[in-house]
Amino acid sequence: MKQATRWAYLLVATIMMQFLGIIYVWSVFRVSLSAMFDSWTLPQISITFTIMMIMFCVGNSAVGKLYDRISSRTIYLLNALFLFVGYFGVSMGLNPARPGGSLVLLYCFYGVLCGFGVGWGFNGTLSALVDWFPDKPGLASGVMLLGLGSGALAFGGVIDRLIGVYGILTVFRIVACAVALVLTVCALILKKPGKGMSDALRNESESKALAKRKPVAQPLNEFSPVQMLKAPMFWLFFFWSMIVASGGLLVVNSAAQIATALGAYATMGLIVSLFNGCGGVFFGLLFDRFGRKLSFVLDSALLAIAGIVLILSAKTGQTFLMYIGLPLVGLSYGGSATLTTSTVRVLWGARHYAINFSIANFCLVPASILGPVLSSALQQKANGSFISTFVMLILFGMAALTLEMLLNRSIKAQSKTKPM
Repeated sequence: MKQATRWAYLLVATIMMQFLGIIYVWSVFRVSLSAMFDSWTLPQISITFTIMMIMFCVGNSAVGKLYDRISSRTIYLLNALFLFVGYFGVSMGLNPARPGGSLVLLYCFYGVLCGFGVGWGFNGTLSALVDWFPDKPGLASGVMLLGLGSGALAFGGVIDRLIGVYGILTVFRIVACAVALVLTVCALILKKPGKGMSDALRNESESKALAKRKPVAQPLNEFSPVQMLKAPMFWLFFFWSMIVASGGLLVVNSAAQIATALGAYATMGLIVSLFNGCGGVFFGLLFDRFGRKLSFVLDSALLAIAGIVLILSAKTGQTFLMYIGLPLVGLSYGGSATLTTSTVRVLWGARHYAINFSIANFCLVPASILGPVLSSALQQKANGSFISTFVMLILFGMAALTLEMLLNRSIKAQSKTKPM
């Protein structure tokens, strides 16, 4: 196989991820929607994002079940269709004269259909690329997650300016057409490797590793979804992922306000998003080079260290410490996503990867509720102070380290047995 082929596929997949990431421009859309529908309360409109995250996981699961049954082209063309109908449906369904009905349609088109479409495309694309890179699963998933995270940064400013010129409804139509066009073109290029190619890639990866006397990360066994769910180590892994993601969302959800409170411009909160993407690549490389254990320990520790640094920044008034603490949170949060994609394959095998990964990814549902809700409650109770939020960040980091130790013991115990 020509090595250039799979790297070309990685480039195409990263472009796809960037356009999937447009859905995370929600904060820009929310401002304009709030201005258009002044009767909508903040909790009412904010539910849209929660629905979107839940349906993201449902879309992950749906494509995971069908991944081996339908062609890659069908997966990606359906992805384009879901998002076109979702974004275009929002533009056609919103009417200031009918605020109640418009809110329901926003939930249905943006929350349900766009969320499902992004989840469908995310797992369908990620599963294919991890198959193309059995020797570098961390790097491949990290680069694609960087693409997903950079989508909001790359298109957020453009979309904001377009809304100012053309209005939000026209912009939703533009987004619908642009996303559908790019995903359709990419669907004609990207494909998942066939069974023979997958085996050849794994054999080639193992041969190169042996030639370099590098240990090859082998799965404990090929676990079916039911076997994985019955394994105690899965639930330790699930709660580790949930805790780290929740810890990241404690800060990510309020990064702009934290930057302002610590003496910087609100836009400086964007450094969390920047390092979120960098964290995916960094921890992907770390996972490929040094394995799961070190990666998990470092990712967990970064949360606690970030909490300590941010407390020092708040207590001493030293703004430069914020420029250390916020990036550490971003690295940890972005790293946890990459480590989830890589760890599922290493612990539970490649045969059922797509569906197993989608199940593990459901950790985002409780995390997307726990992190933001806890952050808001702590701020309200502390009259706007973020000290208690930073303390909670330390506690989440310590909890993650504890879960990692328990997970490591469980993996050692599981390695001595095999699933039926």
